[in-house]
Amino acid sequence: MDLTLWTASKNCLKGEWIKVGMTWSPRADFGLTPTPPVDGSLLIVGNRAGSLVFLSEAHSDPPELSLTFDANEKISQPDKTSVTALSWTEVSHKRSILVYCKPGKLYLWRHSSSDLGWSGSRSYRLKTQKLSVGSSSLHPASGIQYINRQDILVLTLFDGSFHIVYNLSGEPTMTPPTDDNAVISEKLSQTVRSVFAQTENDVDSGDMNRITGLTSYDGSATFIWIQEASRPSDFSYKHDAKHNSTLLVSGLWNENENDALVNELQAVLNGAKINRTKLSILYPRILAILKPKSDDHSLLVNVPTWASMTPELRRIFRTSLVRHLFGWDVLFSLRMRLSMADFVWKYIRDEQKQVECGHVAQDLLNKISHRVLRTIIRHLTAVVDLLTPNDIPFVLRMVVQSLLPGSPEDLSIEGKRLQNISQAVVYSNSQDILVTNTFNELCPACKVEVPLQDITTAVCTNGHTWGMFGPSACFASR
Repeated sequence: MDLTLWTASKNCLKGEWIKVGMTWSPRADFGLTPTPPVDGSLLIVGNRAGSLVFLSEAHSDPPELSLTFDANEKISQPDKTSVTALSWTEVSHKRSILVYCKPGKLYLWRHSSSDLGWSGSRSYRLKTQKLSVGSSSLHPASGIQYINRQDILVLTLFDGSFHIVYNLSGEPTMTPPTDDNAVISEKLSQTVRSVFAQTENDVDSGDMNRITGLTSYDGSATFIWIQEASRPSDFSYKHDAKHNSTLLVSGLWNENENDALVNELQAVLNGAKINRTKLSILYPRILAILKPKSDDHSLLVNVPTWASMTPELRRIFRTSLVRHLFGWDVLFSLRMRLSMADFVWKYIRDEQKQVECGHVAQDLLNKISHRVLRTIIRHLTAVVDLLTPNDIPFVLRMVVQSLLPGSPEDLSIEGKRLQNISQAVVYSNSQDILVTNTFNELCPACKVEVPLQDITTAVCTNGHTWGMFGPSACFASR
């Protein structure tokens, strides 16, 4: 959250009003494991004179802001050159590097307590890239962007040139690696120059591609920037009389999608941090997203009837079963929602919210179970003429689950129909003993019978209870 306030320096009616900048810092990382449940964000107030005041919120009623500390550490000595850009860049594991630019130079600074392997200040001289007659490394910076996937820092200047710092989280250098897929500064500049030539009319060496702002669009190879054609060597002032800027979005280098996905997953898992405060704030919106809104896709499952089973038909049957159990995007979405609901239930601290989240998770689990069950029942119905007496116990497992309380009525009807036709086919002789729908499992603890009355909870006669993530999952999936 960024705020801008105006405050009176002396007299609020007749005196001067001073613009005061304010910003909230990210949640503090205290370096403690496990992470304490403390929101250590600071409110930083600054003015044009360069003064910064750090304030923290006191947990009182009403809340109050109190002075925390004054920052008094010199990062750069005065050298009569202006700072053209400044940005905190967060690298791996929430570690930050201060990046700032002066004409012709790029500076990196890291606190002395850094565990990156280096600390203090480092400087790099920028090279002029001859893109136009107005190209110069002395132009101010117009964009600073860290790309975590490649561990590179992308810097762009007003003249449209790009400059890359490699291995930012390790040993920063501007020397490109020998990797053929490495992002090269000059090639990147030429790519953007070609985009400039395609979007502007009659571009020649006298036109400078002035970039006045740039940032990553997707955290990787796609960037968004503002460009304007400029002719700094033309002193007729015609170009300065009329400005025409263009907003562009484009991919600047080719990226392997599989590598990008793996790198993104690795970055998320390696940088995972517990933040129960944020989870509590976003809880109502997360819960609304987790609630399923899709129709029952299993009603669309259509399996042809098989009268015989050859090796080829057996392979087709297995493929059909796998495709319908794991090939529906809707079912995959429900499983992901259930995993997220389980995570929220474990980490939310409010008991009432846990109960609400538990209801949503139970609803998701029921929908997944019912849709998987309908898929299996329809496949069994398709091969009912091929069933043997040894298959009947498994068929009854499916039938009993379809008849449990809470099952959709149409699913129970399909289960009863499967029971009737399967026993009619297998036990066609009236003297054969029909198998009833009574189905018991053995308790893993005491080996007594466990009646299957609920697909989420199994209780034996000795009181051993198995939850939906325990051995009862074996009962329901066998």
